[in-house]
Amino acid sequence: RWQWNATVGNLIDRPGRMGNWGYINTDGLGLLEYLYLCEDMEMEPIMAVWAGYSLDGASLPENDLAPYIQQAIDQ
Repeated sequence: RWQWNATVGNLIDRPGRMGNWGYINTDGLGLLEYLYLCEDMEMEPIMAVWAGYSLDGASLPENDLAPYIQQAIDQ
């Protein structure tokens, strides 16, 4: 799961993660880079909150979402 706060700072300091498609994601395109890309392309960025659904069709039950909701509030 992509977490914006792990994508801030120098690329070498970003932890990376296992990507959704089975390969390592370096988080090289972080939040700031995404915002710069949108600005360069004269596009409006869209920010969203993870709702508990995955690309593989899995989902979390509502009562397991509390930590994710709290993380979104803290951001």
